[in-house]
Amino acid sequence: MPHRLFTAAQPCTIILLWRNAGRWINVEVQVSHEPSYAARSLYYWAKSYTDQLSRGDVYSDLSPSVCINLLDFTLFPELSDFHSCFQITEKDHKEYILTEHLEIHFIELSKLDFTAIPNFETAILRWCYYFKNEGNIQEDTMPVLLKDNPAIEKAHHVYEDFTSDEQLMDMAEAHEKWVKDVNTRLKTARQQGLEQGLEQGLEQGLEQGLEQAKIEDAKKMLQEGLEIALISKITGLSEDQVQTLK
Repeated sequence: MPHRLFTAAQPCTIILLWRNAGRWINVEVQVSHEPSYAARSLYYWAKSYTDQLSRGDVYSDLSPSVCINLLDFTLFPELSDFHSCFQITEKDHKEYILTEHLEIHFIELSKLDFTAIPNFETAILRWCYYFKNEGNIQEDTMPVLLKDNPAIEKAHHVYEDFTSDEQLMDMAEAHEKWVKDVNTRLKTARQQGLEQGLEQGLEQGLEQGLEQAKIEDAKKMLQEGLEIALISKITGLSEDQVQTLK
């Protein structure tokens, strides 16, 4: 069972955090480009690492924390490989790794060709093809992907159950609409700032547009009965700000 599962305020699909084989695994699926995404991923790694200890615990109790970022955009255009992995290494001796406790993976789907079913040489390629094409793959080609891949077949059945549940689909569609609304409001704010011809106006427009979007989303979450602490974490608003919206 996931330790934490929530939809984030940024235009991403989902974030999962769970413990497996002595490691904490944090998985995020991001569909829209975000310039500061590398810093964001490091922040989530730090949270999953530092949150392991409570008062009285010792550092030897810490377990490795692994972040896996599945991206539908190109984050590192200078790297040709679709899969990159970052660790802490010594500056002049890259072969020396400080600790195995930090591992951040980025999988850039935009660097792969999905126009035809490839020869799946590795499990990661099979999963990438599945994530990119689920819902779009014709039924006559799906068995090719699922053959001898029980984990992907299980994911496919979960997807089928999800899409057959009207309530869950309504939630997914509502989130997709929210993403488009946020992008539209930000674009409008940016355009207004440009029309004013003032850098300050642009910055204020962007800030006000994003802040208003957070407030509107927080109100919707309150109507759905979400806890104030969770709304604060998702939107970035303080708990006091969320409280005043009730």
